[in-house]
Amino acid sequence: MKGTIIEFLELLNENEELRREVVQVANKHGFEFDDAVSDDELDAVAGGQTTFENFDQKSNQLFNILSSVLKSTKDMQSSVTRNIL
Repeated sequence: MKGTIIEFLELLNENEELRREVVQVANKHGFEFDDAVSDDELDAVAGGQTTFENFDQKSNQLFNILSSVLKSTKDMQSSVTRNIL
């Protein structure tokens, strides 16, 4: 299935089980998500100044997590193949 990062984020928003899996993978790779929002962040969002920056940062985090997962999977497959041969 091919799609955009936005479609994936929408799927995460709709699917709690998938969201848990992504958070578990993120935690495994040292990422922590904090949903606390500071007063400055609220002011910025209310003013519309950093909404896109926040989205961009979150999408970059997700991209890095997915890249790490794919790299780990590829490394594991390569290791298994080497061990078999």
